[in-house]
Amino acid sequence: MIHLFKASDGSWIFSGTTPPSNMEGSEYVEGVLPEGESWDYEYEYTCVNGVATKGNKVTIPELPEEPAYIEQRKNEYPSMDEQLDMQYWDSVNGTTTWKDAIKAVKDKYPKE
Repeated sequence: MIHLFKASDGSWIFSGTTPPSNMEGSEYVEGVLPEGESWDYEYEYTCVNGVATKGNKVTIPELPEEPAYIEQRKNEYPSMDEQLDMQYWDSVNGTTTWKDAIKAVKDKYPKE
């Protein structure tokens, strides 16, 4: 496994078996893990003098919950097959069946 870091500040850029062609040159350096250590993706790494140094644990922020109306609308909308069929027949007949169906769901579950 190859671990590439920016030469300018030692920040981690890439890990993989083959470096991308745009990451060749003096802007990037390969960092080698100390003997006996393996890469832990739960931590940040920096490169100092060619050695990949384990830093702080990466904190992943929790995603905000979706507003309730999103799930309600998803459950209420017609299937994609039905929507495509509505759109086809609307174009043939000059009607607004699809727009009306979508608007009814949006009106029933407005944004909060």
